Parts: sequence; C-alpha cells; structure tokens
Amino acid sequence: MKIYYRIMFGATLMAFLFLSNTKLFRNSISETTSYAIKENSILGTTKINTSRTSTDCDPALWNYIYHSNRFKVYEACKTVSGIILARHYEADGDIHLQLRLNGNSSLLNSKNISGQNSCLVLEIICAKKVTQANAIEPCSGYYNNVTIPSIGDQVSVTGSYVLDTHHGWNEIHPISSLSIISKGDPNAYDKNPIVGKTATGIPIHRDPKGGLYHYSKSGNKVYEKK
Repeated sequence: MKIYYRIMFGATLMAFLFLSNTKLFRNSISETTSYAIKENSILGTTKINTSRTSTDCDPALWNYIYHSNRFKVYEACKTVSGIILARHYEADGDIHLQLRLNGNSSLLNSKNISGQNSCLVLEIICAKKVTQANAIEPCSGYYNNVTIPSIGDQVSVTGSYVLDTHHGWNEIHPISSLSIISKGDPNAYDKNPIVGKTATGIPIHRDPKGGLYHYSKSGNKVYEKK
C-alpha cells in the first residue's frame, strides 16, 4: 500500500510541475509577443511597398534635397527599369534623366506624358557642380555614389517614387542605386539632327542651344572645338 501511495504522489507531483512550466512558457510567449507589438508601435513601422524593403533605399539622402516638402511620397522605395532617353545637368546639382519604362505606364501622369516625353523622371542628386543658391547648402558634404548612365542605356533604378508638386510629374527622387543592364547607342535615341560624321565615322549632332557634338565610347557628349 505504501508503494501505491508513493507512486500516486510522484505522478501528482510530476503533473503539477508540468502544468506550472507550461503556464510559465505561455506567459513568456505572451510577454515576448506584447513586447514586439510595443516595439513596432514605438517605431511606427509601416509597410509602404511590399516589393521592396527599407534597406534598399537610403533615407539619409533626403537630408541633401532642397525644399524636400515639395514632394509627395507615393512609395518610399521602388525599383523600375527602362531605357534612358535624355540626360540633363541641373543648376541644383542634380542629373535629370528621362526613363522610357519597360511596361508599368501607370507610374506616369499627364505631366509626364506632355512634359517629359512620356517618360518617368529620375533624379541623381548633388552629382554635379551646384550653381543654384538655395541648393548649395543642402548639397554640401555629399558625394555621389550613384552610377551615371548614358542615353540609350538599359537600366534598373531604385529610389523613392514621388510626385514633384512644383512641376506636376512623377519621379524617382532621390535615386539610391542605379545599375546598367546593357549599354545602348545614344545616337539611336538623340532627337537632335545629325549634320555630319567625325573622321572615325561617329555621327555629329547639332545642339539647338548652339554647338556640335558627338558621343564618346562611354556615352558622354563631346562638343566639337570651334
């Protein structure tokens, strides 16, 4: 009989310890989950774009944009691809690019169509000498690491997808990264008239603003000496 009671007592004790540990385990899970939820609420985590993560874009780039409040952010980080149709250097130091998208024309609005040759605008910030007074201070201390493409290049671009409320068109601005998928012939996309060829047979274009130029092997404009 004593052996029987000892066995029953042992079984009861084991059951009690098992249930106690289970309760503690559940409480631990509950506390961990609550902590994670609390942390998320503190950080204000918002999933803006399911196809990209926040690590793909550099939010610090916004510190170098003058009058950044002129932009309405649609997606904090987005990747697009297409062909570069135009490249201009702006007074604020940015390089302004026109991208003919590989599909997804829904990213364009009427201003992109009428004012940007049906292209999405891309901006590589603070990449050249700044001459615009209110952009000098924001660009100070910044060094551009984004690859600068040439006209005709097939590229993939990652950055913030925004509306420029001053101009009215949609942009990727600022660009966090740009990779060249394949090099293209800029002469095939340059709309300025071809007026001759160099000694090596490279087409020479006339710039409407004055001067003649051709494209180097790296895709840069080289103006003819007068």
